Amino acid sequence: MRNKDPIILKKILKYIEELKEFIAGYSYEEFKNDKKTINACVFNLSQIGELTGKVSDELIKQNPRN
Repeated sequence: MRNKDPIILKKILKYIEELKEFIAGYSYEEFKNDKKTINACVFNLSQIGELTGKVSDELIKQNPRN
């Protein structure tokens, strides 16, 4: 694992926790009509996507999906 992997993983977890907070208590109908919450969620998802591209190949090989 590279030195930066733990930092990257902590950031990813932070964005996931924020997503959970943003949508807590929302019904689908409420969520789809709340553009601020949608935009906040999209931002966090894009940040997660960017960060996943920075995770080392070594860490990915050590933690296969299957």
